[in-house]
Amino acid sequence: MFKNYLKDYDEYIKLEKYVYDYFLESIDDKKWITPYYQTHFMDGTPFFDANPIYSAKNLEENYIIKLIIDENSQKIIKFKSNIDSTKLYTYICNIKKLKKTIKKIQKKHFNRT
Repeated sequence: MFKNYLKDYDEYIKLEKYVYDYFLESIDDKKWITPYYQTHFMDGTPFFDANPIYSAKNLEENYIIKLIIDENSQKIIKFKSNIDSTKLYTYICNIKKLKKTIKKIQKKHFNRT
């Protein structure tokens, strides 16, 4: 699924929608801003690089989630850093590990299993 997302515009759009729809059922609109990072040019064209494919900011706890798809990543990478006084949780995976990574994010940040 989505094997040609970096080469096929329509497939990239479907991938982006798939990821956002997956998280949409977990989001409390009053607690989260999503997307948090701008991933489109001014004319609405996506950056088309999956960096990030998903982002959200938790307003109550003041932290950001960023999900990046990188085909050079053979395992799921997770790290925490800071941007000013805001914690940033970055997850990096390849397309094959995307669903597993989404589930990890949902479990940790949205209390979903």
